[in-house]
Amino acid sequence: MAKSSKLIAAKRGRILLVRRRRDRLWMFPGGRRRGLETEKDCLRREIREELPKLKLGRLKLWKEVKGQEPHIRTEDERCYIHR
Repeated sequence: MAKSSKLIAAKRGRILLVRRRRDRLWMFPGGRRRGLETEKDCLRREIREELPKLKLGRLKLWKEVKGQEPHIRTEDERCYIHR
């Protein structure tokens, strides 16, 4: 099971990114799972926290990314598509 979930939102050729406050880097919205929540529940909660005006519809698993870089802190993530 993945540790975190990310949202890939595409509309009219554009994608949605958020900017982290601590280092000002751009990233896909999402975050880490809490307790026993599913990846989709995690993503819905994170979107409510980060982007409360965004209304999520149906989510479809797009890609599962395995953390494979031993010298960089990486983790398994699931990326979901929302159109």
